[in-house]
Order: sequence, then C-alpha cells, then structure tokens
Amino acid sequence: MPTVPRSGGCPLIGHVAARPGDRAQWAGQRLALLSAREREVAEAVAEGLSNEQISTRLHLSVGTVKAHLSSALTKLDLNNRVQLALLTHEARP
Repeated sequence: MPTVPRSGGCPLIGHVAARPGDRAQWAGQRLALLSAREREVAEAVAEGLSNEQISTRLHLSVGTVKAHLSSALTKLDLNNRVQLALLTHEARP
C-alpha cells in the first residue's frame, strides 16, 4: 500500500498523514502564527459564526472581520474559512 510523504508538497497532506497528537501540536503551532485578534476570529469561524455575527461578538466592523480573516488565511496558507475552522478544531485539546 502506498504511503503519503509527510514532508514537502501541501502542508495539509502532512497534517492529515500525522498521528492525532501530532496533528493537534502541528495545528497549534500554525495558529500561533496569528495575532490575538486573528485567533479570536478563527475561533469564531470554527464555531460556525458568520462575519456579521463575529463583528457583533467582537465589537468590530464587518470589514475589519474580513481583514482579519483574510490575513489569517494568508498567514496560514489556507484557501477558505472551512480549512481555518478545521485547523482551529484540530488545535483544541
């Protein structure tokens, strides 16, 4: 049976191929790249909140939420909020 290499290529491939404890550690290290506010937005995204709901909860404009979300996706080399939500869930103990 072929195996998936853990290095090189897409970071998510290595993440999926890792053991559960390794995945949580890897996800936590990735999220540590975010600012405190970006992390708050990521946590809210992981709860399934919309940008408008996040703006209300964090007392930010919707535009600011979008800016933090875009910055987090860029820093983490992710394509969408679903990937961010999955990564955030993996980092939880």
